[in-house]
Amino acid sequence: MKKPQLLDKQTNMNFVKVIIVVFCIVKLIHAQLLLNHAYLGADGPNYIKGFLAILDDGVFSEDIHLFYWPAGYSLFIYFCYQVIPSNPLMVLSVIQILVQGISIYVFVKSVSVFKTRATLTFLLTTLLIVSPTLYFMSLSVGYESLISSFYLLVLGLYLRYRTASDHRRVWIAFLIALIMAFIVFIQPRFLVTNLVLILFFQVFKLKFSKVMTIGLILVLLGNVASPALLAARNERVHGAFMISSNFADTLLIGAGDEASGAYNENSKGIDCKLDLSSVRNRESSLTACVLNWYLENPGRGVYLAKNKFLYFWTPWSGPISKGTMANNPWRKIAPADLLEKYLEFSPVRQILVLLSWVYVFGSFLLLAFGAIHSRRSRNTMLQILGLASVVVALANTLISMVTIGDNRFRVPILPFIIILHALGLIGIQSFLKERLIRLKEVPNK
Repeated sequence: MKKPQLLDKQTNMNFVKVIIVVFCIVKLIHAQLLLNHAYLGADGPNYIKGFLAILDDGVFSEDIHLFYWPAGYSLFIYFCYQVIPSNPLMVLSVIQILVQGISIYVFVKSVSVFKTRATLTFLLTTLLIVSPTLYFMSLSVGYESLISSFYLLVLGLYLRYRTASDHRRVWIAFLIALIMAFIVFIQPRFLVTNLVLILFFQVFKLKFSKVMTIGLILVLLGNVASPALLAARNERVHGAFMISSNFADTLLIGAGDEASGAYNENSKGIDCKLDLSSVRNRESSLTACVLNWYLENPGRGVYLAKNKFLYFWTPWSGPISKGTMANNPWRKIAPADLLEKYLEFSPVRQILVLLSWVYVFGSFLLLAFGAIHSRRSRNTMLQILGLASVVVALANTLISMVTIGDNRFRVPILPFIIILHALGLIGIQSFLKERLIRLKEVPNK
């Protein structure tokens, strides 16, 4: 049997460079043509209001947009303002586009160090570049693009870490710590994802050593210090050592007898007796009230958890889409949305609903094939990519099942999902090749 072709590293990476540069240029031109050079994401207006409050009153502004929502992304926009005061959103779009391009390049280059099929490298590059959601999110005001890009960069750096010398490992660990710290700075909800990744990285076929311990300490410090800075700001301004004040409200939206599990959909919440003596006490009493409701209504809680699970994995567009993706620019041109809008016939909608569920369960099958293929592979790199993607997907699905079902929460971990889908396609290809070879080897009777 002919052996799979291995990468010609230099040739392939030059090709990858050209592709990434071309797409970055296309997106930069696209950004230049937009009003204010950026789309508004789901919470884009709120982050901009927080940024404007910082302009007026400084970092310690009492504006609610810097407390109800984590202040990190508004502070990032303020940094962009310091670069070019006349056009901070253009700076933001440029940074997000470049970070996305660099992260794809570093990741693919790190993958190419291992003996990997050229087909997989090409497939990963193509899927990451042409993904409409990743493309448009890099042009939008919102944390999703930066976090998805930085997670891809973290994966690439970890692959480098495994083959680096001890001296280089310390610096790579330091860089990973900075990136993870920035991730939880602009969206602290991903602290859980970071901790899951850290645990996975530290236990996956690596022996503990002095260098590894130093790297672990650096990464953990970065993840703790970053959200602590946001909490310290809120302690000074509002007297509450909290990262943001929306966690309990998010729990409330996803609970109740009339809730569906989706964001603000037929939910009247729960009757709670709140301690309004302080913001912190309100948050604590509301959280306790929602958790008690789940304990008292386990059947309803399981039903809502099932809904949230499905909503988290629904398509970005179409009749079964559930989440806060209305401001996603892709939805303006998404075929499913256009068909539903302009062909308001019952059979058309039913067909779209059927196709949407085929998409969802087809995605699950590819994820499963990807996980199985990586697990059975003898290539350590494929095992790392597959299992890391599985644990991240599971962790974020569980978080959504506890809070609300929103497909927008899937965007920051989209690179992990794309990796599993690519591995799934390669796994199916390998399976079909093996079957074909076996059929050819069967003697004619």
